[in-house]
Amino acid sequence: MSSDSSTTSASNVRLGLTIVALAGLLAAIAFAWLNERGDDAVVASFHDEELTAGELHAILESLPPNVPAAIDHGTMGKAVPGQVITQWMQYAALRAELADRGYVADDQDRATALTAMVNDPTFDPSSGFGVFLMGLQAEIAVANRYAADEAGSVPADAPEYLCSAHVLLVSEQDALDIITLLDDGRDFAQLAMEFSTGPSGPNGGDLGCVPSSNFVAEFADGARETGVGVSAPVQSSFGWHVIQVRSIGPLAADTHPEMDPTTVDALLQNTASAGNQAALDEVRRALESDALARFSAVGADVFVDSRYGRWDTASLSVVPIGG
Repeated sequence: MSSDSSTTSASNVRLGLTIVALAGLLAAIAFAWLNERGDDAVVASFHDEELTAGELHAILESLPPNVPAAIDHGTMGKAVPGQVITQWMQYAALRAELADRGYVADDQDRATALTAMVNDPTFDPSSGFGVFLMGLQAEIAVANRYAADEAGSVPADAPEYLCSAHVLLVSEQDALDIITLLDDGRDFAQLAMEFSTGPSGPNGGDLGCVPSSNFVAEFADGARETGVGVSAPVQSSFGWHVIQVRSIGPLAADTHPEMDPTTVDALLQNTASAGNQAALDEVRRALESDALARFSAVGADVFVDSRYGRWDTASLSVVPIGG
């Protein structure tokens, strides 16, 4: 090996050691900066709630390797403090909103929060991050409890079902001719197999019993106007329909006698479940919106230590000074 090569190699080693030492020094400075305020120093507050330097330091020091992606990692695997403060702020607003509505975390909510975390082997409920995350999870449990209470009063409407068959034709005159043949006593299914241009034709035009929302609006409106019986010609984007309505109305065994009652019950349960979930989601969205609106309300009392950034009411997050 040449002298120049040895010198370059030695220089690279010294440079690498210098970078490692510098990274360690920067991490040490970052946490010294955090500690210099004292554990009781307030680094963020929302009205009467305060986050201290000691609490923030404990959270950052105990972050597990699988910390959610919502909390980014920076130097030496420590989360950016501003992002922890952001999450703390948002949940402080949620706590305030729920408290105003008479909902405060209780032992059951905390037990629910713990249950949500027990399957994570890296989770330590006694660590700073564990305490922080348990608080967030408990607030989620309270929000879910509130949403369930509110959504429970929302009635679930049975969907409209239509049991029908049709003959699909090219022109209105063709449809009128089919109606004339029906008036003469011809069988509807036989006419559908003979004349329908739609895919249900070989099956006698049968469309089964399905939600009326499955059909284009003109078809569903024509069926409603007809009631039980055979419709006048109905035009849609598919052509001209002659509709045989066997039953139409809210999903119920007595409204649609050809449907199996067990099937009706199962469909109603699915509808109720979907309706309840939609109601829950709507309540949660409204709750979150009202909570976050507290940051822009007149007299909102929000503080963030300027060394971590500033509170931005547009993004509802801590952003670097000048950002």
